[in-house]
Amino acid sequence: MRRVAGHALRAVSRPHAVPALARIPPHAVATPPRTFTSSPRSSFFFRRPTKSASDLARELLDAKDRDRPDVLARVYPQLVEAAKEASSSRAPPPLSPDELRALMRFAVKTRRFQLCLRIFNDMTRVFGFKHSLWDHNVLLQCLVQADRLPKALEWIESIRAAQGVTPTASEWNILLQGCRRKGDLQGMQDLVARMRSSGVEPNVVSYNTLISAAFDTGNLERVRDTVRDMRSAGIEPDRTTDTALLVGFLEAGELASAREVRERLAKSVGLVSKLKGKSSARQELPAINALVKYEAVIGGFEEALALAQQFGEDGVSFDAMTVNTLVKEGITRVRAAAEGVHILERVEDATGVRSNRRTWALLISHLASDPAGSAEALEAYQSARDRGLEPDSGMVQPLLDIMLRPEVREEHRADIKALYDDLSTSSRTYSTAPDAGIYSTILRACADVDAPDLEWSRAVVKDMRQRGVGLDGPTASAHIIALMRAAGSYDQAFQAYDEIRALGPSVLDLRAYNAILAAFTSLPFSASEAAPPKLVMEILSDMRKSNHPPNSATYSLLLTYYAYAAPSSLNHVAHLHSLIKLDSSLDPDTALFNSLFMAYSRTGATSAAYRIWETMLQYTLRSASGTGAIAVDSRTLSILFDTCGHDGTAAAETRARRVWADLESGRLGVERNLKVCDSYVEALCRFGALDDAEAVVFRDMMDGGRGPLPRSGVSTVEVLLKFARKDSQERFDAVSKRIQQERPDLWDAIGAETKQPRRLGRAERSGDADEGFFSSTATTAAATQLES
Repeated sequence: MRRVAGHALRAVSRPHAVPALARIPPHAVATPPRTFTSSPRSSFFFRRPTKSASDLARELLDAKDRDRPDVLARVYPQLVEAAKEASSSRAPPPLSPDELRALMRFAVKTRRFQLCLRIFNDMTRVFGFKHSLWDHNVLLQCLVQADRLPKALEWIESIRAAQGVTPTASEWNILLQGCRRKGDLQGMQDLVARMRSSGVEPNVVSYNTLISAAFDTGNLERVRDTVRDMRSAGIEPDRTTDTALLVGFLEAGELASAREVRERLAKSVGLVSKLKGKSSARQELPAINALVKYEAVIGGFEEALALAQQFGEDGVSFDAMTVNTLVKEGITRVRAAAEGVHILERVEDATGVRSNRRTWALLISHLASDPAGSAEALEAYQSARDRGLEPDSGMVQPLLDIMLRPEVREEHRADIKALYDDLSTSSRTYSTAPDAGIYSTILRACADVDAPDLEWSRAVVKDMRQRGVGLDGPTASAHIIALMRAAGSYDQAFQAYDEIRALGPSVLDLRAYNAILAAFTSLPFSASEAAPPKLVMEILSDMRKSNHPPNSATYSLLLTYYAYAAPSSLNHVAHLHSLIKLDSSLDPDTALFNSLFMAYSRTGATSAAYRIWETMLQYTLRSASGTGAIAVDSRTLSILFDTCGHDGTAAAETRARRVWADLESGRLGVERNLKVCDSYVEALCRFGALDDAEAVVFRDMMDGGRGPLPRSGVSTVEVLLKFARKDSQERFDAVSKRIQQERPDLWDAIGAETKQPRRLGRAERSGDADEGFFSSTATTAAATQLES
């Protein structure tokens, strides 16, 4: 079918059939300078000193320790090349399997998933190591973090046969955690079933993950069922299970169940007696934190603080989780930054642990949750900075959210820029650098229609490129469209597209590209200026390079745009037609043919339009059902009658009447809806056959008329009135009277201007009659030249 449809599109413009259009030279598409590109930079003109493989290995391990994924991504390819060169001398690998595995984990942590996969493959191909189960464990973490659960499942089920190692419950639990993050309880149950079918039984960690997932979705019945299943399988809940149950029941407000679990957990921990050794205290710290949380919920902040102090006196060394648990409960009624800071200081004194970024983020987020709390939240942020704390995205995001609310955005513009600058310039590691959420928020601010700031957006995108931060497809396309609409010209709009696309060319799919093109071609810069074809062609080229070539919807969108653009351009339409004919991957359909038909019609190229019609008609008549990939439909008929009417020649009238007769006889089995009938009535009026037009309106389109036609509507009689007024006052009066007599239900709905008697207009006085969408002198002249 694709071959047939492609042949049809090529056939309508063969040189021997269409000599005039065949001579139309395609526009020379000048490539605009691309400020941003995803291509690698060219090499420097002299060779820098080459580092040894061992030097590069030390640099990589140092980058991991310093939390610098950008260095890892830059240096690792150099290490691979150096290792390949050193392999001929039989030198030992520059990194051990454990070190390579550590680099893989770091790549996963910093979301450099492709790099992790490359290291995994290079372990055998470049460094000569055999994969262990630990390597597969890290790779599964990579796939799950990259949201590729189906691939992870396929991989874990093939490890034994392909790699000779047997996955354990530990590897399956990684996939369970991935399902938990997606909130897919049924998927987790299915995964457990596949786990068992492979000969691996769920362990206590598996059940704890299922319990936590059920709490995440608020399904307490599933929680209790899972605990029963756990015991039925001969696995007793451990301290981690009870910790998850206690925290889950507390957050769900199920205090009776929480009390029962608390008693059991307190006995397990032993409160005081068992907490003598530091190692055991560290192991039991999560349970202790849960008990502190229980005390905070039941007895309040002061009781929880007292319990923490008691644990501390018994030798427990607390962690950041303890501090965050206490602070979260202590600031619930805080409305001022000073009060919140006082709570933090009390908790620090009681636990001996300094508040971290997460702690301050809790306070800032709490203060920012008050619609009038931006000043207090900003003061809390400043207090953290005064302590010398390096900010992270968690501290800045709630401030940006409250300051970007529409009612206060204007007064906080300077604060927003200052916050972003503080975060981006003070961060020295991956964990404190702006994340994708921060960049997404800032780009939204840059695209504010009331005060767009494209210069700042370019600086932000440059920062993203330097840090290797990308956006997912929907987010990237949304920001591209928003920044386009905030631009002041087509060049600025294209630059906004080009900059964000360069962050990750592969994230945009066909749907995103079509949305971007739709936005680009709807920018309201000038009523007399259309979107520059050279920029549109650049976007089409990007689509092909990203393996998402333009489809029928893409070409239909552009054909419609350039047909309706002011001024419309036959050259642009013809060039698009040339691209369609050359696109071997395209699967043409009726919608594309209709768009091409309409585009040629509106630009005055009636001969080319009729060739499109004849091609569609042939394929329709050849198909027994008329429902092939290319078939005349109601829209095709409307375009045809409009084209014939505006053409106005005797041949055009003959064509229109013949098609109408084919419709009446059933030879052409296409529904004649109201739009088709209106177009035919208008065509008859343009031919001067007003009597025939009246017959269609008041006879054929009346109840009991000829054929399955719809009843005439307001649009139908308004067309008739418009042309009756142009004919003569007598004709106008007669048609008006007939409408009132035979269709009184329509008379009141007709516009007042349409009911006005005939008035001689300037165009008529000068001898120029209304010519509809062919009235443009430039368009008509261009069409005449191309048709000659």
